[in-house]
Amino acid sequence: VWDDIVLPGKTSIKYQVLYRPKNKLVFMPIKDDILPGNEKGFAKPPVDLSRLDLSTGEFYTLKLKANLTTADPSITPKIKRWGITWQKYDAYWLDNFSTDLRVDKLENLEIENNSVNITLGRANWPMFGLNLKNIRVSPSVGPKTFDELRLKTPSGIGGYSSPIIVDGVMYVVSNKYNVLYAIPANATGKIVEPLQTSQKIDLVYGSPIATDDFIIVATSNSSVLKNLKSVSKDVKNKVYAFYRENISEKAWEYSYSGAESSICFSGSPVVHDGKIFLTAWSGKYKLADILSGLGESKGKLIAIDEYTGKPLWTPFELPAPSLCTPAVDSGMVFVGCENINGSSLFAIDEESGKVIWESNELGPIGRIAPVISDDKIIVTYAEFSAPVIGQATTHLAAVYKDNGTLAWDVEIGNITLSTKYPADRPFLGHLEIGSSTPVVYDNKVFVASPDGIICSVNITTGEIIWEYPVSREGFLPQTLGAGVIYSSPVIADNVLYIATQLGIIYALDVDTGIEICEPFKADAGFISSPIVVDGILYICDNAGRIYAFGEQKIQYNMQGRIVSNIIKPPVGKWWHTFYADSSIDGTFKYSILDENYNTLLYDIKNGDNLSSLRTNKIRLCADISRSDVSQNPTLNTWSISFADETDLPREWNNLTPQGYYNKELVNCTIDVVDKTSGLDVSSARYAVNYSIIGDDLVNLSIGIGTMIAEHPEKFGKITSSIYGNIFLYTPWGKAVCIPTINGTKTATIIAYNVPLTSDSLRNILPMQLFDKYLGEYGKDYTIVVNGVEFQISDLAGNVNNSKTYPIKVDTKPPTSNITLVSPPAFSDGTYKWYGINNILLNVTHRDDKSGVSMVLLYYKYSENGVNWNNWTLFANITPPSGETNFSAVKDGFYEICSIASDIAGNYENPDKKERTGNVSFIAVDTHKPMAHYNPEADHWYNNSAPQIRINFTDNMALKSIEYQLSNTTWSSNWETIADDIDSRFYNKTFQIDNSTWQSINPRLTYYLIFRINDYGNRENITIEKPYKIVKDIDRPRSEIQAFNVKWHSSLPIKVTATAGDGTSFVSKVTLYYSYSPDNKTWTSWKVYEEGKYIGNGTWEWEFDAPNGNGYYNFYTIANDEAGNVEHKEGYEIVT
Repeated sequence: VWDDIVLPGKTSIKYQVLYRPKNKLVFMPIKDDILPGNEKGFAKPPVDLSRLDLSTGEFYTLKLKANLTTADPSITPKIKRWGITWQKYDAYWLDNFSTDLRVDKLENLEIENNSVNITLGRANWPMFGLNLKNIRVSPSVGPKTFDELRLKTPSGIGGYSSPIIVDGVMYVVSNKYNVLYAIPANATGKIVEPLQTSQKIDLVYGSPIATDDFIIVATSNSSVLKNLKSVSKDVKNKVYAFYRENISEKAWEYSYSGAESSICFSGSPVVHDGKIFLTAWSGKYKLADILSGLGESKGKLIAIDEYTGKPLWTPFELPAPSLCTPAVDSGMVFVGCENINGSSLFAIDEESGKVIWESNELGPIGRIAPVISDDKIIVTYAEFSAPVIGQATTHLAAVYKDNGTLAWDVEIGNITLSTKYPADRPFLGHLEIGSSTPVVYDNKVFVASPDGIICSVNITTGEIIWEYPVSREGFLPQTLGAGVIYSSPVIADNVLYIATQLGIIYALDVDTGIEICEPFKADAGFISSPIVVDGILYICDNAGRIYAFGEQKIQYNMQGRIVSNIIKPPVGKWWHTFYADSSIDGTFKYSILDENYNTLLYDIKNGDNLSSLRTNKIRLCADISRSDVSQNPTLNTWSISFADETDLPREWNNLTPQGYYNKELVNCTIDVVDKTSGLDVSSARYAVNYSIIGDDLVNLSIGIGTMIAEHPEKFGKITSSIYGNIFLYTPWGKAVCIPTINGTKTATIIAYNVPLTSDSLRNILPMQLFDKYLGEYGKDYTIVVNGVEFQISDLAGNVNNSKTYPIKVDTKPPTSNITLVSPPAFSDGTYKWYGINNILLNVTHRDDKSGVSMVLLYYKYSENGVNWNNWTLFANITPPSGETNFSAVKDGFYEICSIASDIAGNYENPDKKERTGNVSFIAVDTHKPMAHYNPEADHWYNNSAPQIRINFTDNMALKSIEYQLSNTTWSSNWETIADDIDSRFYNKTFQIDNSTWQSINPRLTYYLIFRINDYGNRENITIEKPYKIVKDIDRPRSEIQAFNVKWHSSLPIKVTATAGDGTSFVSKVTLYYSYSPDNKTWTSWKVYEEGKYIGNGTWEWEFDAPNGNGYYNFYTIANDEAGNVEHKEGYEIVT
């Protein structure tokens, strides 16, 4: 065990345990196979040495070695203490407190004279605000008068920053000598000899902060102090970490490395969970800034690592300078800045540095610390009546911690801004108001206004309870800055203490606001804030004198806790009985904790049995208390006895996978049982058993033996058979246990990615070494994998191995193919066309190792052969057989694919088979093609061979169309209309063969029959619904009816004509006319229009005399449905 201080990334210490091997004179590090991790060295205690085998005689004498390293010669890691603990007997663990090396934690306890005792109480004040919430309420009493001045040092010892006190030591920064002092907190008189002194640092206005290992200080020098004639010069301030046990040694320093050239830290840093938070501003002034109280620079919130000084995240940029001390709570850092227009209070995520909320309901916040009380944050801020040399008002406000909304706001005072160069301006901020941090106590807020008024305010409502003026210096001193209160109050035992810039300290009753004693007048003013520790009030004046008032009143500790280091039972032993030897007075409560300090057994008694524990790593814990200070409870010894436990883990079963497996890297699982102490789930391991084989067995055996002898670290367990076969094992690999709880009786061991093929195993074997001793792989030797072996320990340290389980590996997928048994109607090079739904398939398959377990048949469907659906399962052939049917769900195009799986779990990839063309393409068309016409209608044609246009369709694709002309006694030959159409539609015009047409008789009805085929060999002959056709060679006749009167005086004139046809029907009658104005000279004939059929073979026109008055001649021409046109030999004219 050891205790040290290292700075991660900068310093380190590695510890090793040394032994002296037999027949050796020197000590050497114990090998990792005996003490895992020792060769590289340990960084964290404790290290368990109980498993060292003392029977060898090599480990009776041990040495410790520490290797200390640093990346920076100016800093060093530190060993506080180290040692080896031992037990005299295997039967029990005992601590008689002769040393504290077996103790992990002591709280309010100490080890003295071989016993554990409660210590005297000693209060601490480790940071400016006492804690991360900046409460500033002391748990102890304070002086009731200032009559007892126990300490007053010469000037220059302290300064503007407040002191802190930790473990009886006061840490204070001297602004005169620019050093950090460590001073006894109980010092009295006038001359104080510092215990330690740091190196030189720059000016400091914020308080230091103490952590377990360091005192951290941030410097605050600004340009106005460096050179009053050039107040805009850059300043380079730093953060220092000094070792708390010796502040003369620096652990690290931090310098800001951002784009800005100047940085100043005027607030106090805080530390939480290893993270340092502090605010910053440029530290630069211009004359206008000082006169107006406004600065031009922005502020920052910076986070750095406590142990390294390295930034944790990018500094959060604030909109204005910040001189406040942060507060930390609930994962948030709260910080204010001097922003006049906009947000001035921010909540920043502690881990990321991202803003959570910001409040713009307040004014600029000066050099205060936000105070956290329950759900509220208490701050003071300024409100300006004029930005330059005018009045300003200070407000006290409460905002809600979760969202920054305003809870209440109250005005507490106003002040005239200073117009000179006060020396305090650089660290008090650009604003002289709002520099005194409030204090929360008894549901009230106590705050000092800048004009010297102390206010008590109800924290719930914001109402002022009482006010008391403590600064009565008048206008002029206030204008010059003398009357402003910069110091923050502190409360102890119902008394509020406040110090003023004129050097006066007041003590007020918190309930009434009345002074409880005469104020104290110091030799200089106070910017530093008082603290109260162990009954004593401490404060520094501006000249650096330290004052201490009151009588030391130590608070006695009434209880404490001790926690042991981790305890483990020896191998083959288990927990049995707890024993403790303690005094009669006081109260002792004992507990058993796990290694992470979680309680396993509470309030155990002396002599209790511990065998029910299910972990082999525990800690003893004792809570010791007393009812009054006259009692002195002491713990003299505590111990644990052990019982024998030699039952091995056993009952290995349920190995998976079994048989064949389809991966080169296999996840192997197996169940194991331990019936007594339970399993140590962290000890589960596995190894691969393999053999090296070759033709030259003699030389191969010699090479293997030599290789093992010279490089044993490359091999795990080595065994051999009765026949001389050598079985090698890989070094043990880490396995996982489920459940993961130590002490479980049954667990499943999982070994991930176990290499169980020769190719995968070779990736982790020392093949270069093998080739050196055995020759060329594949030529002189090969590697055969025999299986996997498991190992686990129980919590008593009993180790057992399983047997070697062979696992066969088959990583090659099977193959399968489909043959179409049913003959297709047509093949086009891509598709086989079928006109049936059920298609007989034959499936063949093959696998070279584990064997085919099943074949799945899939299809893809497309309506058009272009856009395809996903694969759909249509048959599961288990066990695989030869023939099966594919039933098409509907007409269309199909891809059919077989996917074979083998017993090892390998299977074919359908997409890969599709890419390589190892699929079957079929087209299914079960519907007949169609011809679309009216079979009831007669179709008339004249003497010319008719041209006919009919729509032919098929739901997939037409292949061919033929026709035949026939009647009841005669049929023509089949004539082809189109062939190899390959389209769903066909409607091109075709003509009846002329010789056939001329051979048929007119006036008889004939039938045009079509024979239509598609690629599925579905044929449609339209014999039942033929296309009726009649030949008509006769011309129609028409005649205009005579008019009843010759002259007509009104329009229109009704013209009628009769028409008829001997075979078909008249389809239309057209009227022609000629005009003459004098019945002598006539125009040429013109078409008037087609007539309107009015029945009974009569057509009618309403003639409107388009040429006006005169004479008109008329005649008509008739057409029939066969296309015959009336021919008139001489016009049949009606006038």
